[in-house]
Parts: sequence; structure tokens; C-alpha cells
Amino acid sequence: MMYPAALAATLAVAGTVVALPADRFSPPPPAGDTRLRAGDFVGAAAAYARRLQSNRRDPDANLGIARLDLYTDNLRDALTHARTALAADPSNRAAARLTAQIAQRIEDVAAGYRFSFERGRIDVPFAQVDPLPVIMVTINGRAARLVLDTGAPGLDLSAAFAAKAGVKATAARTGFFAGGRTATVKTEGRVDSLIIGSLAVSGIPAGIAPVPEPSIDGVVGTNFLYHFLATIDYANGRLILRPKSASAAFERAAAAAGDTVVPMYLVPDHFVFARGRVNAGPEGLFSIDTGGAMIGLDLTKASLLADHVEADASHPLVVMGGGGPVQALPFTANAVSLGGFTVRNVPGVYIAEGNPYRNFPFTVAGRISHEFFRHSSLTFDFSAMKLILSP
Repeated sequence: MMYPAALAATLAVAGTVVALPADRFSPPPPAGDTRLRAGDFVGAAAAYARRLQSNRRDPDANLGIARLDLYTDNLRDALTHARTALAADPSNRAAARLTAQIAQRIEDVAAGYRFSFERGRIDVPFAQVDPLPVIMVTINGRAARLVLDTGAPGLDLSAAFAAKAGVKATAARTGFFAGGRTATVKTEGRVDSLIIGSLAVSGIPAGIAPVPEPSIDGVVGTNFLYHFLATIDYANGRLILRPKSASAAFERAAAAAGDTVVPMYLVPDHFVFARGRVNAGPEGLFSIDTGGAMIGLDLTKASLLADHVEADASHPLVVMGGGGPVQALPFTANAVSLGGFTVRNVPGVYIAEGNPYRNFPFTVAGRISHEFFRHSSLTFDFSAMKLILSP
């Protein structure tokens, strides 16, 4: 019998020394943590709830529940559980960090955008749909072309446009992009005025970030859409913004129309996830990042194997991520599904270099992107925490 090199103990059994692996004596990880790492948020929540039934102050269970409440935007309960975990274990850095993240989102929501709807919704036509949707807006009195990309945080502007519009960077952070690349993203205070269609919005946090295409002035992403019931209507070439208060009526209409409705999760600070499936492989957690130009999917190495997808190593591509160009291997997935919504023959890429998902505390199967949604209507309902797909 073969044993690992790292040994915890030796036992003398009938004169024979038997080496035992170190993890033989380690307690198994809590079921909630195991489920969370696997990306099974529903199973994790149930496991943590069972632990809380026996000990309401259990720091690990409270921390797990707080994290899941944050992902489902249940902010008040998330903060209560995070503070309970921190009070039970003041040295717990994860609890301290999560408490700060929750408090920051609550503060951002309270600060909020300032806007009002003259009617029940606004429709903003796309200036183009491919390779990614572009909308025309006015920022601080200057016309701007913005890419719609749910992989982006909120409103990021090119350095050239920011200078023209009087937006100045005051701090810096690091962003993680395709291929595990990183790039410095400079943050700013707030844009004074953004006019989109007939809607005027003020008090918008903005950033200055690399924008690869010279004709594009910036990118608008998840943290902007979060303030609305937002529909990216690829099929009809438009962005539709409704007030969040329209959520319940919209959900009823979607159910009556037979649209696909799936739970979504918002992971700090702007990452949307939902569970999906590729081919006949296992269900996994996917980033809903619409900013993949000309691709509908990318997969991790583990997902590539599990989903029986074969990447074409003989025809490598260079794709442009937020951190610069990276090499990718193309493939075509026979079927990609979110709930009951399935798209056939989805073009995808496998990027061997780095891992952009390494900082998440759960397993990510990959990213579902532009070409998957290209002929549909995709709605982000951050009140119900649901994705709605209409063919």
C-alpha cells in the first residue's frame, strides 16, 4: 500500500509500523462550507441553518449565512449574521472583511442614484449590437459611447473621455480579468450628470479604466444596472430600464409568458452568477458576464473535462481582456442551458493562462456571455434576485 509523504502519526500494529495520512485525524469540514465551495448555495444555506438550530451564535454558520444573504442581496440579515460571527470570534478576519463588504453595499444603496421616471420605463436603442451592445449617453454635457457589459463594475470611463468630461481619478484598485491578468482601475467620486434616453441620473460613482477600443468612451456594468429593473434586449436592439418597484408585476408577466426564470447571485463587488449546464455535464455556477465579444462561453479546465468539450489547440486565438491580450483555444459547445433556456452550438474559448475566478470562495465553472444571449432578451431583477430570459 502507498501512503502520502506527509504523515501525522505511526501506529505499531502486530510489530508493523503503519503510516497514516495527516487528514485521517482532521475533522471533516462543515457541510455548509463544503456545499459553498462547490457552488451549491441552496444546499449550503440549508446546512448552515441546521447548525444554527443547535447554536444560534455558531461563528462559522453565521458567517456562511451572512455570505449567502449578501449574495442574494438580503443585506440587513446579512449584516446581523456577520456581526454575530464577529462578536463570537473577534479575531476572525473573514468575518471582519465580510461585515465591511455588507456595510459598504448598504451605504451604496442608501447613497443611491438620484433619478425619476417620467413614465414607467425608458427604451434606449443600441448604436450597435455586435461585437457588444453600445448605447449613446450624455455625461457632464458630453456625448459618450458606452459598451454594455455586466462583467464591468458600474461606470468606467476611458482616460481620454474622463479628461474631457472633467472626471478625475483619486484612488486606485486592482481588477482581475481574463487569463488571470490584473490591471489598475482608478476610482473617482461621482459623475454630476448622466442622461440616458429621457432619464437623467446624478450621483453616479465612476472609474477610469483601460478601454481597448478608441471609439468607445467607457463601459457601463452591473452596479449601474443594479439600481433598475434592467433588460438587455438583444433581439430588438435596446436597453430597457424600469423602476425596481416594477419587479412583482414583471415577474408575474414573465411567468404567464412562459419565460425562463432562474435565481441569480450578486457577489462583491459586481459579479452576477447563476447555475447552468454545458452539454450533458454537471450543473455548475457560471459568471453571467455579457462582455465576451464574439463568444458565448468560456470554461475552466475542470469544466472542459467534465462537460466533454474538446478545445482546438491547432487554431489558437488571441482575445482581448481587461488586463490585455491572452491566448485562447476555441471550441463549440453542443448545448448551453440556464434553467430551461438552451442555446445550441455556442462558440466558446478555453483560456489556460491564469484563473480569473481564483479569489472567489466557491468553484466557478466558467462564464456565459454575449453569443449565448445574442438572440434573446435578458432581464436582471435585483429585487427578486432573478434572471429572466425571453427568446
